[in-house]
Amino acid sequence: MRKFFALGMAVCISAGAVGCSTTEPKSATTTETEKTTTTTTEKVDTITPTDKIELTYWSMWNEAEPQGQVIGQAAKQYMEENENVTININWQGREINKIIPAKLNAGEKIDIYDGPLNVVLPATIDHVLDVTDYFKQSYPSTDGKAYEEVVLKATVDTAKVYSKEGELNGIPYQPYVQCMFYNKDHFEKAGITALPATWEEFLGACEKLKAAGYAPLTVDDAYMLALPGYYLARAKGGDWVSQLVTENNDEMWKDPAVLQMAEAYAELAEKGYFHPNVSSNIFPAGQQDLANNAASMYLNATWLVNELMPVTGPDFPWGQFQFPSVPNGEGNSKAANYASQAFYINKNSGNQDTAFDFIAYLTTGEWDGKIAEATYGIPSGINSVWPAQLVDAKEVFIGTEEWLPWSGGMEDNGDLAATISAAFTELISGKITPQQFVDRMVGM
Repeated sequence: MRKFFALGMAVCISAGAVGCSTTEPKSATTTETEKTTTTTTEKVDTITPTDKIELTYWSMWNEAEPQGQVIGQAAKQYMEENENVTININWQGREINKIIPAKLNAGEKIDIYDGPLNVVLPATIDHVLDVTDYFKQSYPSTDGKAYEEVVLKATVDTAKVYSKEGELNGIPYQPYVQCMFYNKDHFEKAGITALPATWEEFLGACEKLKAAGYAPLTVDDAYMLALPGYYLARAKGGDWVSQLVTENNDEMWKDPAVLQMAEAYAELAEKGYFHPNVSSNIFPAGQQDLANNAASMYLNATWLVNELMPVTGPDFPWGQFQFPSVPNGEGNSKAANYASQAFYINKNSGNQDTAFDFIAYLTTGEWDGKIAEATYGIPSGINSVWPAQLVDAKEVFIGTEEWLPWSGGMEDNGDLAATISAAFTELISGKITPQQFVDRMVGM
């Protein structure tokens, strides 16, 4: 997968499996404590035995995908439990991002649809229902609590970023968080007993991994900008990085933090801490390095486990940690990008109550857990079990204090991304010096 948005989260899918590449929102403030608040709840009486209800759901998944398979099974069971409800699923795959706005504009009968918050919601904002009141009510799968009390608050805060002012227009699910992935066996054999929290500790871990015979770090073209982006976000903050690339300000490129970042990665290259193929790695080569035990660390997002499952199998020693702090850093060392997919209800649907009831059925309780299990992904409900492969990512997610743009903001200007990526690739390949990297950025 490729990138997507924020803690609270959103998923990018410019191409590829479950992730994607998109423009991130400028800000989303939240603290992920997963503590609930007292809310007056009222049981939603969505369906009566005499109702004949037909829900039409346009899905961003393909039927054969793990997500599609579980959602299809859940819909079947929901219909068995509610015999007066029929659910018709139109499997669109990722093309839904392009198709759904026109279908809604044309008045197509669609009750529910889904897709990345930062892509689909802005494109269909005039058609979506405000679900604020539904979040304050309870459902059979929420154990008598309000829906808003049993789902990840961070993802809901993210949905509000893309919603109309004062409204909540999306129901998040399939969250992700961007973090460093590592091979626990490599760390153990290298004698690394504590995860690196600072850049100095990160260098120490790299040295131990190299001494143990491992290539400490890998990357490929799809995720190249995450490395400089996260370093600069730790040094200056995500807003600064986003401004750097969107304004393409020469004076900002001359900031000492940019040269410091370039020197830090040049040092990694000089010491042999990168996999030898990083200069030529084309996606998915970097993640294959990790899956094949050819490298120990790779900066990606939590969809990675699912993408690599056919190669690694379920017993791969997955670990995750926050990108480390950097010297003289002004940015929050516990900031990360996170986001999610989301369900949306057509405001013109005549079945809004049942539509939300079905979505609650999917995103809390039994089926939320089954979707997470089948996709090796993050569940929506706070009480759902996380996959064993992501237990460390849970700590990253819950401990995240500030949302970052994707890649720390380094990809917020699509017109410059390829140029910056090419220069950074040359930097970590030893083809240009840190100062030459800065000089190339100035005057782009």
